Amino acid sequence: LQNKIIKVIDGVVFPTLVDGKTPFDTIAKRLIIVDNLPILAEFKDVCLSPHPVYDIVCTGSLTSDRGIKEMLNAARQTNSTVCLAGKFSPPEFKCELEKNGLLDKNVDFRGYCGRDDIIDILRHSRIVLSNIHDVGQYSHIENLPTKVYEAMAIGLPVVISNFSYTVALNDEINFAITV
Repeated sequence: LQNKIIKVIDGVVFPTLVDGKTPFDTIAKRLIIVDNLPILAEFKDVCLSPHPVYDIVCTGSLTSDRGIKEMLNAARQTNSTVCLAGKFSPPEFKCELEKNGLLDKNVDFRGYCGRDDIIDILRHSRIVLSNIHDVGQYSHIENLPTKVYEAMAIGLPVVISNFSYTVALNDEINFAITV
């Protein structure tokens, strides 16, 4: 049904290439790719705080597939402070983390935050983590999570999953540590 509809509509907007193409390359009349990108003007006059509050920050969807549990375990082992800004999905995932004692006193869970709050959190952080698991489409996507572009815009170091696109881009512009 989707392919039949796409053949008759004027165009498709898709978020990124997946392994060099989109699922609609051969059937859409017109295709526009809209990558994740920050609004650079929001970061124009933003400076990193000389006294960071958080060692680690993770913004966006807070899911198991995005490595939240592993990040919190690592933070616990290193006594690092963490800021989580986003929504847990599913909501039961938050309960699981609480049950395992991972949302402790070193974790500041902010929930959903607006743009100004995200920028303020970033400027008071030491590092951004984007350690997505190799499941589903994640390792095939040819762009970076918005949080990574935001970290780059403010000058924060990034630790990111070592997917082929990420590794190739990092080899070219050296913006992260890939794991």
